[in-house]
Formats: sequence, structure tokens, C-alpha cells
Amino acid sequence: MKLAIEIKCHLTDFRYNAPIIIQKHELLNNQLLTVHIYSLGVPIGKIDFSALPNFHLYSISEWKYCLEFFFNDLMINLDSIDFKLPFFNMINYQNHIYENIKGEFLFIIESIFLKIIEVKKNTILDLIENRTILLNALYSKALVSSEIPNCLKIKIRPTLKSLEESHEAIHFTLLKKPEALLRLDGNQSFEIRDLIEFIKSLEKKLGYKLNNSLEYIEEPLKNFNEHVLFKHISNYPLALDESFMNFDKIHIMRASFNKPQNIILKPSLYGISKCFEILKNSKENNLNIIISSTYETASAMRSLIFLALHNPTTYHGLDTLKFLPEHLSIKCEHFVLHF
Repeated sequence: MKLAIEIKCHLTDFRYNAPIIIQKHELLNNQLLTVHIYSLGVPIGKIDFSALPNFHLYSISEWKYCLEFFFNDLMINLDSIDFKLPFFNMINYQNHIYENIKGEFLFIIESIFLKIIEVKKNTILDLIENRTILLNALYSKALVSSEIPNCLKIKIRPTLKSLEESHEAIHFTLLKKPEALLRLDGNQSFEIRDLIEFIKSLEKKLGYKLNNSLEYIEEPLKNFNEHVLFKHISNYPLALDESFMNFDKIHIMRASFNKPQNIILKPSLYGISKCFEILKNSKENNLNIIISSTYETASAMRSLIFLALHNPTTYHGLDTLKFLPEHLSIKCEHFVLHF
């Protein structure tokens, strides 16, 4: 079955419910790219995209240009869909016109393709319909939740303010729910000495070690060699974020430590098909894959939920819809999302 696809795009401004921090920059306002999808003039659906300044490589205007160029008189094939292949094998991806489309551009195009599959070939997705995924609660002092999460994620930095806020959040959470899991996100902001000192200070404030509660610290160290060194001198587990794709880190970790390795994947940096391929190979590579958002809107979040459903036993980093205005978000109860 072949299908002619056209799109129409427009840009608008929006405001977050609370400031978000992107690479040490505070962001309260952003632009939205709304993409309406058609086939022979008949509407199929729409998706709202937003790029993060100082994080994504390209701007939202460049995303718009890429989509308008790509979908100019595009014909897709729905007969041999394969989520592990670029563009889900719905076009001739080996064509020289498409072979260099990767990363962010691949993600936005494949998000549109997934929407088309949902509408025009939904039987392919029957096995994941109405399934749920678990979320870690992203701690925000500006957006306090009345519910105690089963898994709490806290962004940490080597500052006294961060130490105090982390202690407050952890103490309150474990007081109310001692069995809760903790995840700390260091965002490559620590030297190894600073990280060890931060953990010791946190333990001193809490009055106990975190071994039983802390699931991992997400790539806290600036240098990957220090990441390996830390695992030799500390029992606290670490996780690698999206930067692991830049090095042959997984093989190094497996050779050094015979333990499952936590990997945080942000699909907007790599494309859905690339993340799907990593997920499919995760068991044989001894990896636990956590899908993490870059503050996607509800419609763009569908792609991330689709990926997260392929590792349903872990908590995923998709608790960011609460930062978005109501018309771009969906209500999330008990830190669970549904496909």
C-alpha cells in the first residue's frame, strides 16, 4: 500500500509552567512547530514539536525547513514496515537524498511516520495498545507533586544549594515511602573528588548510606575515564546518558564490570529507529534502557512512549509534560502514561 503525504507547518510561541534548566541556561519561553499531516488533501493528524536552545543542534526553524523539504511530493510504502530500519523502511532510505538525514531530523520525520502508522496501519501496534509505562518523578521545587513517587529523579550539581535541595527531597520522599527508588542526574558537572564529597555530605545530612535506595547516578562526571575509576572505588552505580553513542563505551563497561549497564536514551537526538535497534539488542548487551524526554509535547511524546513500552519493567524519564501548558500536555496520574 502506497500513500502520498503532504504537510503544512506553522510556528507559534508558548510559555512553560515553570522554568526549565538546559545546560545551565534557564528557559521559560519557547517556540512550537505544529505539523499538520495530509494524504491527498485528507487530514491524518498533527504533531507539535519543540527544540531546546543550547541542547539540540538545530533550531526549530531548521526543523521546519527540513520537514518541508522532505515531505515535498513524498510517497511512502506501508507494506514492509520495520522499526529497526531508518524511516521504518517506508521509503528507500539508501537513496543518496536521504542517507545523511540522522539525529534530530530523523526523529521528527519518524515521529510523523509513526503517526501515519497509527492511523493507516494501526494493526501493527495492536500489541502495545492500552499498555502502561512507569515514570520516574522529576523533582522540581517549582512544581511540587502531592503524590509520593515510587521513583524520584533529582538533578544534582556540585553546589551547596543543590546539596540542600537534594537532601530535602530525598528525606521527605523516603520518610513517606521508604521503598522508593532514587535517581540522581549529575549532567557531567562533577569532578570525581567533588562527586565523592557530595555523596558523603548527603549521607551525613541524611544520617545513613544511600546504597539501598539509590538506583544510579546519571553520568555525573566530566571525564569518562573518571566514570570507570569511580566504579572501581565506589559501590554506587552510575548510568551513561546519550553521550555513550560518541564512544565505544558499552564494550569498555562490559569488559570492566559484569553487571547490567543503565543507559539513558533521548530519542530526539538519534531518531526512533536507532533507539528501537538499541532496545532490541539490549538484553544480549546486558543493558537497561531508560527512555528520556527533551520536554516533548503530548503529541510528540507518543514516539517516546512507543519506545518505552519495549522495556516495561523500568521507570522512564518522561515526567516532563507537567512543565507544558495544558493544550500541549496530558494529565498523568500516579506517574503512569498510556500508549
